[in-house]
Amino acid sequence: KLLSGSQQLGSEPDSRASNMDNFVVRLCGNAQTSDDRNRPSWNNVMGVNMTSPALSAQIDEPSFLSVDDTTNDSMGRYLEAVITPPLPESITSVAAGQINRSEDNGCRAFGILLYELYSGISPFPVRSSRAPTVFRNNSRESGSLPVSIHGRNGEEPRRRKRRRSLCTVQSHSRAPLHELGYPSSVSGLVQNLINGHDAYTTLEAGSEDIHLLLSDPERFLFDWNNAAPQSGIVHLSFRKHKLYGRENEVSRITDAFCRVSSGKNEAFFIGGYSGSGKSRLVNSLAARVDTSGGYVLSEKVDQMHKERPLLGVLSAFNNLCGLIKQKCSPDELHEISNKLTKEFESDFSVLVRLLPKVDALSPQLKSTQMVRGSGDQMNFHNICFILQRFMRVISSPTHPVMLFLDDLQWCGATSLDLIYAIIADTRGSNFFFFVGSYRDNEVNDDHPIYAMMSKLDSSGVPVTKLSLEGLTPLDVNSIVSDAMCLLPRICQPLSDIVFEKTKGNPFFVLEFLKSIVESELLKYSLREKKW
Repeated sequence: KLLSGSQQLGSEPDSRASNMDNFVVRLCGNAQTSDDRNRPSWNNVMGVNMTSPALSAQIDEPSFLSVDDTTNDSMGRYLEAVITPPLPESITSVAAGQINRSEDNGCRAFGILLYELYSGISPFPVRSSRAPTVFRNNSRESGSLPVSIHGRNGEEPRRRKRRRSLCTVQSHSRAPLHELGYPSSVSGLVQNLINGHDAYTTLEAGSEDIHLLLSDPERFLFDWNNAAPQSGIVHLSFRKHKLYGRENEVSRITDAFCRVSSGKNEAFFIGGYSGSGKSRLVNSLAARVDTSGGYVLSEKVDQMHKERPLLGVLSAFNNLCGLIKQKCSPDELHEISNKLTKEFESDFSVLVRLLPKVDALSPQLKSTQMVRGSGDQMNFHNICFILQRFMRVISSPTHPVMLFLDDLQWCGATSLDLIYAIIADTRGSNFFFFVGSYRDNEVNDDHPIYAMMSKLDSSGVPVTKLSLEGLTPLDVNSIVSDAMCLLPRICQPLSDIVFEKTKGNPFFVLEFLKSIVESELLKYSLREKKW
């Protein structure tokens, strides 16, 4: 409406403005017009001035969102408005006194402004078109709403008793924005601002949530339908690959691997309760190790490994042979085959007995391997020596090796001694990273894990010990917010309950949220399109 009524001001041909009551819209001087009638487009708007009192809003568009000539004016744009000068603390005039209101009324005014921008109508229509809308500082009352006056110079109408009933009637006539086709997140934000929700006590809170809608629109802005195709049941949207509240731990384990890549063997131990996220933490690093060309070996230890203590470790190194064949080029495989043949010579059959997949690295190895042994048992020292020699050939700066053993509380002393022999090999290649996780509430002080840490420390091998605690309330709030696709401050009451029930255990948090959905304590409203 402002743009359609724009007129040329002053003697300058490129100076344009549009007036409506107390406001003036400033337009860029050399802007192109949107049609033959020389009417400016939305792209021409540079700011808004208010004449009484003197107030201006400068609109700045971020440089990364440039608008070209083909931009459709109907599409939304990300703009920031800088208001100058700051609102004065005290203004004597009646019109200025309407601006200097409390934070609560400021939030309501902001919500009403947003509602009018989206819907094109006022959420509280008045009977007379000449009646301005003002806000009174009565935010303490639950039914506080804007009212209409018909006098001049601050003169109030005589019938004050009818204000409350009038506001009640007007509130019922306001249609939520989601019924007008707008996203439920925008509708909820505007509704909470107008109603004086406890989450929005300052304008900064509303501004932060608007920026959050813009920064992650797929998560918080647009309506989503994560429903099963047949049942129609809506499920929570968990971010399976996101690690919450472990930024410092991720940094420490990443730094440790960087030291290994530069030519050092190192051990990293992670303790914590079941469900604390130990495996998720390691997996966050494993993906980057694999991308950088390293070999990631992962094995989960269970109680059955006590009967065959070396089974888990040998199985991991046997799978390493398959990884080498997948990631190396034919020339690299040929070079590795020559090094293995030269290193083991007549002992190559012993290596094949330990790691059967090694002969699949190259046809050359199959042709040169000798008949497998007669079944003589190898002692522990022979096994250690064979694997040490194998790692000297395989690990390199371009292909470091990372071994992850989960649930070390079930691991016996024999398996840990084998790993110690590989890490502490002074003649070996220094590109081996061992990571072990365990439930520290299920191991005693005499467990072999602590004996291994002590021996590694005595051998000069760097050892890092990490203990994962429960997540903070803020991290739990992030999980709940992402799962429900709701703004964090809106789901804060629920996340506080979840934290109290789970004490911040990540696994328990997810299971608790699933349980309250299954028991229908938490439901998704198809009408309002939100939980």
